[in-house]
Amino acid sequence: MSSEKWRLGAEGEAYVFRWLKEQGFLVVPTSLIQNGGAPMLQGWLQQYVLPDNQAFVNGQGRWVEVKTKSHATFYPKLRRWEHGIKLRHWEDYLSVQSQTGLPAWLCVLELESSLVLLASMDNLKSRA
Repeated sequence: MSSEKWRLGAEGEAYVFRWLKEQGFLVVPTSLIQNGGAPMLQGWLQQYVLPDNQAFVNGQGRWVEVKTKSHATFYPKLRRWEHGIKLRHWEDYLSVQSQTGLPAWLCVLELESSLVLLASMDNLKSRA
C-alpha cells in the first residue's frame, strides 16, 4: 500500500473516531493496536481481521470499520453508486460479528461530499 493511501486511510479513521465520540459513542480504536499488522480476532484454527473501532452507546456495542473514499463509483449493471471493500475483509467483519455477538457497521468517509455514511453490515448485506 502506498504511503499516501495509508496516510489518507489513517486520517479518515481519526476523523471518524472523533465523529463517533461527538455522536455520543465511547470508542476503542482497535486499528491502533500494535501487532505488526492489522489487529486480529484469533482462535486456535482461525483468525479474522478486526474492524477499526469498537464503539458503545446506551449500553449497546458494535464494531465500526472505516473506509475513506474520494467518491462513490457508479456501477451501470447494478444501476447504483457504491463504495467497495475487499471481499475477504467483508467476510472477516461478518465473522467477527458472528463470533463476538456485536453487530458490525461500515462507515465511509466520502471526501468529495464531506459525508460520513454509516450503516450496519446486515443492512448492507440485505441490499447486495
